[in-house]
Amino acid sequence: MRADTIARLEKRVRPLLTRLAPDYAAAIYSRGRREFLKKLVDETSEVVKVPEHLATTCWGLNFRSPLFNGAGMFKNGKGYRLSQFQGAGAFLGGTSLWNKHDGNTKLDIKNPFAPYPHSKVASNDLGLPNDGDLAIALRYEKMHAVEGFPKGHSVMESPQIKDPREKLDRLVQGMLLYVEAGIDLLESNYSCPNTGEEQPKDTELYGKLQRTAQEFRSRSPRYVPLIAKMSNDTPIEQVPEIMGMLFETGWDGVNFGNSSKQYDKHREHIHPKERALYDFFCDEFGGGVTGAVLKGPSLMLATRAVQCIEEQKPEQEFHVIRTGGIENADDLVLSNHAGISLNQWVTGYFEAFSHDGHNLYQEIYKKIKIK
Repeated sequence: MRADTIARLEKRVRPLLTRLAPDYAAAIYSRGRREFLKKLVDETSEVVKVPEHLATTCWGLNFRSPLFNGAGMFKNGKGYRLSQFQGAGAFLGGTSLWNKHDGNTKLDIKNPFAPYPHSKVASNDLGLPNDGDLAIALRYEKMHAVEGFPKGHSVMESPQIKDPREKLDRLVQGMLLYVEAGIDLLESNYSCPNTGEEQPKDTELYGKLQRTAQEFRSRSPRYVPLIAKMSNDTPIEQVPEIMGMLFETGWDGVNFGNSSKQYDKHREHIHPKERALYDFFCDEFGGGVTGAVLKGPSLMLATRAVQCIEEQKPEQEFHVIRTGGIENADDLVLSNHAGISLNQWVTGYFEAFSHDGHNLYQEIYKKIKIK
């Protein structure tokens, strides 16, 4: 059975499954998500023709549209061909680590995940399962690249490595492997909510940004844009300082942002029928909240970041990416009006896929006109 058929059938029963005993529902969906993604990445569809007026250029790279998948969907670099056929603007693999890692297992549940369909929200505590940078880079090296369809990859310092110097060394070594394998842009994750490590702040963040950019630039054989992924929980008043750090240390873009840990704040937006599962997941696993509840924060933070470009006028070409709550044409139009260059979606992608299957990008493109 094809993934789009499975998604449509699952959509019908999802509201009932999420009302089962919370531990049982989480176990079903955690396993189901892994198996579904294995099937999805190997599928093909009719090639979607992307309207030419949606094309945009950033860092000299031609994006077919301003919308593509976010990190976390295709952690091991699989799905490039699928995304190209579906009509995405680009492809992003990862987030990956230097070392192979199975991710989190808690209460005998591997890579915990739970959806809240009435609320258009999800929780995950995956813990960065991935095959390791070397194996993934080799996969990219063998991949047939399509002109005008950039492939990017998201990386992160390994939480399993405790020595700070080794963390940085391994991160940069991994980034260089991807450069050698033909990657077009790199996103470095500074805000993963399910590793047990907090997003670095102030001087610690500045030091990480500076050392990573310097080490990478001094060793990379070619220019590859560097994007820093920040949290959607970032206080709005901190955005100018963060942007100043990125400008000064030589980064090329920022992504606002990652999933959220503000569980109490988002609970009021969770449908009453789904709160038992939501409370169970937050209490037992934690992790990050994604989906519709991040629509406002992502737009607000990304818009402020664009304003900082105008105010601080960095020397380098710099672009803002928005991730969180992206689900329809209106979201892309709002981003475009705010000066946000690119958009990534994850939870919204799967919701759209359950409606429209492999035509999900095409259905959005029919409804937007971005010049």
